[in-house]
Amino acid sequence: MLETGEGNLPVPGGEIWYKVSGTGKGTPLVLIHGGPGASSFYLKPFEALGNDRQVIRYDQLGCGKSTYTEDTTLFTIERKVLEL
Repeated sequence: MLETGEGNLPVPGGEIWYKVSGTGKGTPLVLIHGGPGASSFYLKPFEALGNDRQVIRYDQLGCGKSTYTEDTTLFTIERKVLEL
């Protein structure tokens, strides 16, 4: 089980912001927001599922609380998978 809280993780091109909430023992739920440019803020209501499982949300590079970048070479499907 991951420690609850929020932080930043280094990735090529900057840092991504994440938040882990909930202490339930069920299968963790990873929330991925739409993009480009959106943040995970609208996914906050899903934290209520934390009684049953951990809920993990993050802002993709270039979005929300993560590092802003205009380097479009970083915006690929393969890159987003690596962030996960």
